Amino acid sequence: MSNLLIPGRVFITGATGVLGKRVVKSLIERDTAVVALSRSAANSSQLSQAGAEVVKGNLFNPEEMIEATKNCDAIFHLATHIPRKPIPNKMKDWKENDKIRTVGTKALLQAAVTNNIKIFIQESVTILYGDRNGETVTSETPIAKEQIKWTKSAVEMENMIRDEKRTGHIIIRFGSFYSEDSWNTTYLFDSIRKRRFPIIGKGDFYWNLISVDDAADAVVYSYQNFQRLKNKTINFTDFSPILYKDFANGMAALTGSKKPFSLPVFLAKLLMGKEVLNFITNSYRIQQDDIIADWKPKYKNCLEGMESILHNKKETINNNFKTT
Repeated sequence: MSNLLIPGRVFITGATGVLGKRVVKSLIERDTAVVALSRSAANSSQLSQAGAEVVKGNLFNPEEMIEATKNCDAIFHLATHIPRKPIPNKMKDWKENDKIRTVGTKALLQAAVTNNIKIFIQESVTILYGDRNGETVTSETPIAKEQIKWTKSAVEMENMIRDEKRTGHIIIRFGSFYSEDSWNTTYLFDSIRKRRFPIIGKGDFYWNLISVDDAADAVVYSYQNFQRLKNKTINFTDFSPILYKDFANGMAALTGSKKPFSLPVFLAKLLMGKEVLNFITNSYRIQQDDIIADWKPKYKNCLEGMESILHNKKETINNNFKTT
């Protein structure tokens, strides 16, 4: 992506998350003023050191968000609260994330309207497309009528943003994230090595992934190209869908682990529950939209990205060893 300077003043939620902190860094490097919402002293310190202006406030309080976003040109709603559990199949696991998507988004939209902020960028998810039996999907493809219980709030969130005509928006639907500093990726590597990542059924369903580095780049790209992408919903993945069985076998090969075992679908359903199984096995292939044809991910596919993570971890270990 271009390193051109981006003028303006951007308010960001989720600024210390795996995605948000990368977006903050990228914007500041382009001389964009960043105003970051913080809820703790530790986060405030981290953000200040990164060069952001820190504001404290309650995301769920409209009046506080109106005050926090004064004099801003854009709002990036990147806050999430994804459960740190292997099988998050209870509604209480997703309660905070649902609240961020609905109550938090409503408060930010009210702030945008009150402060005449015309740019609103929202993080969303491609899983909304549901099971397409491996068919190709674009941003024009309708989402599934029936949603799993913890994606319903994302649908409500997207509709809320589209219905608010007094501000412009871009809704970014991301594929599944991975990064060297995320709990999910650490757990994934651990599961592969311990042979706890089975191939479910024939493993003939597609996954669509994106590295968090590339996701952050996509957010900044969207801001740079806001006028062209205004009021659109755009999918961002590595645009290299991978069969689940190829992903599982590829990860085992990368880590030098034993090949994953097979788990019958009926048994997976008993162990995980219907909702989690549907989340894992929904199959579709995200195709890059022509309108973002000039955007290219750093990693051509997820296995290349995962290999980079392993390489970086080995480099860190070797460097630490040399200094001791």
